[in-house]
Amino acid sequence: MLVFAVAATLVPTLVMTVVWSRQSRRSIGDQIAQELRGTSTQAAWEIDQWQSDRLRDLRVAATAYAVPENLARIQGSGGGEALIRLREYLNSVRDRCPDCDALLVVDGRGRFVTSSGGRMSGVQFSQDRLNALRTSDALVGDAYWDTGLGKAAVVLAVPIRQADGKYVGALMAKVNLRAVADVLQRLAPLGGNGANGANGANGGGGGGAGDVYVMTEQGRLILRSRVSSAELMRGRLPTETAQALVDREGSSVEYKRADGENVIGILRRVPPLRWAAVVEVPRAEAFRQAGGGGGTGLVLVALLVAAGLAAYVGLLIVRPVRRLSGVAVKVAAGDHSVELPTGGGGEIGQLTQVFKNLVARVREREGQGELERLSVTDALTGLYNRRHLMGTLANEVQRSRRLRRTFSVLLADVDHFKQYNDTHGHLGGDAALVKIAEILRQTTRGVDSVARYGR
Repeated sequence: MLVFAVAATLVPTLVMTVVWSRQSRRSIGDQIAQELRGTSTQAAWEIDQWQSDRLRDLRVAATAYAVPENLARIQGSGGGEALIRLREYLNSVRDRCPDCDALLVVDGRGRFVTSSGGRMSGVQFSQDRLNALRTSDALVGDAYWDTGLGKAAVVLAVPIRQADGKYVGALMAKVNLRAVADVLQRLAPLGGNGANGANGANGGGGGGAGDVYVMTEQGRLILRSRVSSAELMRGRLPTETAQALVDREGSSVEYKRADGENVIGILRRVPPLRWAAVVEVPRAEAFRQAGGGGGTGLVLVALLVAAGLAAYVGLLIVRPVRRLSGVAVKVAAGDHSVELPTGGGGEIGQLTQVFKNLVARVREREGQGELERLSVTDALTGLYNRRHLMGTLANEVQRSRRLRRTFSVLLADVDHFKQYNDTHGHLGGDAALVKIAEILRQTTRGVDSVARYGR
């Protein structure tokens, strides 16, 4: 009886110890992945915001009266004065832009007109890419190392248009990446902003610490939290590693750095720049920081005392609740296509069934809302369509008669649109309609109804 009692207690306890150890390791891995995912997402978001702010500043500068008007007057009499005013304006813009090292203006044929002070090396685009600005709103160049400034930089360009929308040139800016480097240093995990960066050019880190770096989607390195140099920008991640990180964006990937250390990394894309932010930590260091060390003996003693109770609670309560809570987190985040767990018995089964019914109603409501939106919205411009407009007019007429108040209807026609469409093609015409719709949307009130009457 004694042997049976010991065996009946010891065997389940040992089994539970092994199970607990594996689950604990998996849980720690999930914790590490969550931290890396949050850091990589934050880095990608801040870099995207930085790029958006720089482009917005350039667009504001390019639409100022001084740029298109002086650019148009340079070829005529008084061109010298116009050139001086344009150069002075560029200098003032450069003074206000914290990351702009140089500004340059080219005309509609891509010929140099004038520039601000500063080193102009690298501030250029091919004529084919400049021609693309006739229908697009911005160009982003490849990151490069400016040897004169000793900084990483990237060239941005926006179109210069006259009041009638005619393309007359481009405003280009050489923007240093100092602010991006600051973001990486601030977000580097586990002391990753240390000075040990000698191995950084080929993906190594050294020192057993975490790192944040930016690379192209093809794996070419741009900046690291530990190092910024021309040598780094000539390096790249191994093709297999870069491909694995890109293919599993947002998920943890284990790989070996150039220094031979096994690390865990997660990638997040920055689509407008065609870059990606990667956060990595040494595998051993990450598990140590997360508390993945010893303590198995103490756990074994505790499980010897309460093995049966732990098994019962873990199998009948903890696991179903964890599965249901995991699904609830995804649904709360907006993922309504998540696969729901099976029911079961007792209160957990009832709760699961109620949750299923709730998700089903949310899915049905979303589907109805999307159908309603599509039925009253123009697919190209995003404005209301003619059907919605006619219904709105009918309602406003009835309300006007009932309240004895007038209302206004403004019907706008785009002059020379057929000629523009024939000259630039349907894509150019569509882009013009989208731009006009955006202007109308921004310049009307929330109570106004803006619709596309034409088909």
